[in-house]
Amino acid sequence: MYSYSLDRLKRLAEIETDKDILQLSNAQFPGTHCPLFGVALTAGYIKELYTIVVGTDECTFYTKNFTMERANATGSSDNHFLSFAVNQDDVVFGCHDKLKKAVAEIDRKYGPKAILLVTTCVMEVIGEDFEALVYSLQNQIQAKLMVVRAEHFKCHNHIPGIERTLEALAGLMEYQPLRVKTINILGHRYNGVEDTELLKLLVQKGIDINLVIPSACSVDSLAMAPAAALNIVTDFSALPLAEQMKTRFNTDYYYSEN
Repeated sequence: MYSYSLDRLKRLAEIETDKDILQLSNAQFPGTHCPLFGVALTAGYIKELYTIVVGTDECTFYTKNFTMERANATGSSDNHFLSFAVNQDDVVFGCHDKLKKAVAEIDRKYGPKAILLVTTCVMEVIGEDFEALVYSLQNQIQAKLMVVRAEHFKCHNHIPGIERTLEALAGLMEYQPLRVKTINILGHRYNGVEDTELLKLLVQKGIDINLVIPSACSVDSLAMAPAAALNIVTDFSALPLAEQMKTRFNTDYYYSEN
């Protein structure tokens, strides 16, 4: 195990610039992504879903910059990521009322079918109650509200952001009549799912594909997800969603680590 070395410390008289301050240990570069990256990776595929990132300037800029670059790379104009940048007063006194007004204005101006509120580290540290906001606001707006927590200090990488975003989608699902020989594919996060061997084999065997979550679905179509007789999980990050659907809609799922 690595031990910190105090030999690298300098006296204040020896420090003239930031470069004179040496780290006590070597840091991994560029380091791991935070859950916010996982949210951006996943939520961007869901058509008609608006995502509001609530946090500091750094968090909101990072997410907006990433999603814009991906949209430019794919030629997509469907970038529904919005920023709610908090200031010092919001951190000290809370931003519940301001955020509530912002969500209501977004609902009125854009008419989204669903809004995903994404918390970040600072908001989790100060304990802003997003569940209370959803409870107090849901009946006043048209969009369905969901919350995903994306604090990095409780995990080591971006995977929890993917898992929590997928799991939140269960809130958009509704009971449906069961359709035999119909499946959902859970966890596929890339374009071109129709070219995968799995999809080709299923279609060849006469199996209907209901939804591919998240890479080929929308807010409206997610309501139809429980109509499938089986969920095939292609990535472990979709297991929480599969378990939610099993609990709520009794939809069986299959997952293989091989």
